[in-house]
Amino acid sequence: MKRAMWYAATTAVLLYVGLCIALFCYQRSLIYFPQARAFATPETTQHLRVADADLELSVRPRAGARALIYFGGNGEDVSASLAGFSAAFPEHSLYLMHYRGFAGSSGSPTEAALHADALALFDLVYATHADVVVIGRSLGSGVAVHLASERPASRLVLVTPYNSLLELAEQQVSYVPVRWLLQDRFESWRYAPRVSAATDILVAGNDEVIPAESSRLLFSRFRDGIASYSVINDVGHNSIASSSDYLKALAHVRADRPPGIPAEDALTRANAADIAAATRWAGDPQLQRAIQMRLGDGSPRWSIAAAREQGDYVLLWIRFPDVDDGGIDLVYTKSQQRIGWEFNGGERG
Repeated sequence: MKRAMWYAATTAVLLYVGLCIALFCYQRSLIYFPQARAFATPETTQHLRVADADLELSVRPRAGARALIYFGGNGEDVSASLAGFSAAFPEHSLYLMHYRGFAGSSGSPTEAALHADALALFDLVYATHADVVVIGRSLGSGVAVHLASERPASRLVLVTPYNSLLELAEQQVSYVPVRWLLQDRFESWRYAPRVSAATDILVAGNDEVIPAESSRLLFSRFRDGIASYSVINDVGHNSIASSSDYLKALAHVRADRPPGIPAEDALTRANAADIAAATRWAGDPQLQRAIQMRLGDGSPRWSIAAAREQGDYVLLWIRFPDVDDGGIDLVYTKSQQRIGWEFNGGERG
């Protein structure tokens, strides 16, 4: 009897260990579901070459400063969203990324690779478009939050977002030590406090995949005044994109986008850290020279009223005390010691 019990216990342990090993080895096949591309023409397809992959983009080029970058769900063909975004953002250049292993993109998707690819795409787009809206849906919301914490997005939109993929996985498979096994955790809560761009969170009223409390918890991670939270009723996780209310919400984002960072009400939203950073950067001679060169020798008297660092960028609010309290937002790239316009805002009050 004891021997039978010992064999049964040993078998159960081996089966459990085998299950954990299988989940560890095949976990990414349970996260990413690569899709083929349904819509493509030479005019709507572009490639981005990174160090170890060739990434395909669905694009709609437009001249001008405005652009939009989109990161889709874990089983989404983003080319199918090109028409909807074209209607909602008629003046923006559109760049929709096919993750590694999706459509015509080479390589295999991992969290680290997706984050690196997103940064590379932003840098490519930002080189010719000073105003870049970033949108992430479902899995892509984690990619978008991380990107906005590292680069000067003009606005961030998160559709059916989660606080952490790790938390969701622990809820789904509570009988295994997910925290020890999961490699791609997509912990958006870690990056949300570092986001300075005005952020819109759009949640499906009947989301059967992402619990509402996960989206609300992520919302609470943003600093005060940064994020707004909206529920689109009578839609599910996968049907939200086909809702007319969803497209209306995107159109509102386009029309109501606050310009630049620290944002339209920068002087009222700037916190103590922004003020302290302004004092610190005001003593940097290289930045002073870069600003003066950008403004020109004939510019009015100016001062740095607020500053916020995001990775290689410093987001600056420049005031002109002698010009009706006017001001502008600038972006300083530390590695290049270069100033670029984030927004030419004219007067601010």
